[in-house]
Amino acid sequence: MTAPLWVGLLLGLAIGGLVEIWGVANPEMLIRFAKGDDRLFLACLAIASGTGAFTLFGLHYFGVPIHWGPKPFYVVGVSLGGALFGAGLALSGYVPGTILMALAEGRRDAVWALLGGLMGAAAWTAMSTTAAGHWLVSYANAGNVMAGARLVGKYTLRGLSPGTLWAIATLYGLSLVMLAWTLPRFRMPVDAWPRRRARPAYRLRDIERYGSHSREPLLVGSAVLLGLLTSLGMVLHQIFGVSTTYSWLVGKMLFAHAPYSQTVFHTVGWEPLSDIGLFLGALMSATLISGRFRAWRADVPPSWTMRFRHSSRPWGAAGGAFLVLFGARMAGGCASGHMLSGGMQMALSGWVFSGFVLGSMWVTARLVYRGHGSVMRKHLGPYRIPHGSTRGLVVLGGLATIALAMGGLRNSQQPLTLGAFLQVAASPLLLVLLLSYETWRLKARGAKATALKGATS
Repeated sequence: MTAPLWVGLLLGLAIGGLVEIWGVANPEMLIRFAKGDDRLFLACLAIASGTGAFTLFGLHYFGVPIHWGPKPFYVVGVSLGGALFGAGLALSGYVPGTILMALAEGRRDAVWALLGGLMGAAAWTAMSTTAAGHWLVSYANAGNVMAGARLVGKYTLRGLSPGTLWAIATLYGLSLVMLAWTLPRFRMPVDAWPRRRARPAYRLRDIERYGSHSREPLLVGSAVLLGLLTSLGMVLHQIFGVSTTYSWLVGKMLFAHAPYSQTVFHTVGWEPLSDIGLFLGALMSATLISGRFRAWRADVPPSWTMRFRHSSRPWGAAGGAFLVLFGARMAGGCASGHMLSGGMQMALSGWVFSGFVLGSMWVTARLVYRGHGSVMRKHLGPYRIPHGSTRGLVVLGGLATIALAMGGLRNSQQPLTLGAFLQVAASPLLLVLLLSYETWRLKARGAKATALKGATS
């Protein structure tokens, strides 16, 4: 069974809404992760991968067809790509998926990260045609190798029996969940933890601001659902990936006849639409649930401002994202394709990529930030939940995007064109601009009322 492409938008919407709850669209979160000060992202990925591995191999045992997609393990390219990816993560605070989510939250430096990411994808497209690029992805290529099996067809694994693979996946999944369960997010005195509050936006703000174990029910539940949704995507169509869309876009716009772009055009699935869904899901979560919508305020990660000038942040975001996407395309995947989907499939390439990412980001963070500690600001700025009419606009914008995708892509075999992609993407982009305008209008009206009150008192 292969679902139509527009189903990828719905899947991406659900995933974007769940992952936005973690707060990782804030680049400060991933910079702290790179420095080893905040392990929330690692814990959530571990829970999602463990849940997904148990689910996938259990379905395989019961004979459910799975669209397997472990990335090929070419030793040099995957290792070097992971090292570049980790270095870029430490500099920018972004991975390919969180760039889109940060844009949905209205974070200004995400615009620079998006430009840097597209340039990184374009640079690899150009390099892939050279002898060095070909050697990186062909030397010592072990193929699509998984723990105990090898992919030999679209649905076929050769190796250990399905029952044995499920047993291994169960132990593997349990070990990841236990790692996340026992892993402290970061140290902080217990008496500094906040009192629980009823509204989701306030509770999520507390998660972002204070330390705890990675056992927060919201976080655990969203990570488990992420693993289940990614498994569902593999049953319906394919693995969940993000960085392919960057190469697909630059190929459509700049390198239409490049051999690498032609390969991407022929192998791309619903990634462009699932990435639109990721953007839309994060936008809906940021405005309706978490209240993290920033309306393009000039927020700069505290870890960056402790080490560099405020004005240099665009260079850090763009340069880091360039390395992230260049490394991701060299390795054939990113945090979603290698670390999440690859981890769920127990793919050797995913494990090696993750190891090099973790090591490289830690070394880079130590060199760049030079031991500066993290700043846990008690106030990250106003978290304005839009009023009722604006919430209705968000819901209507989401429904319009889904309707456009369903209407324009009814045929599951129809290749996605750049025009169709832009048509579907226009609705959520316009929605972000309208929400930003409304937020700034309300802010200006409030400032005017305050000034009038001060003048009359």
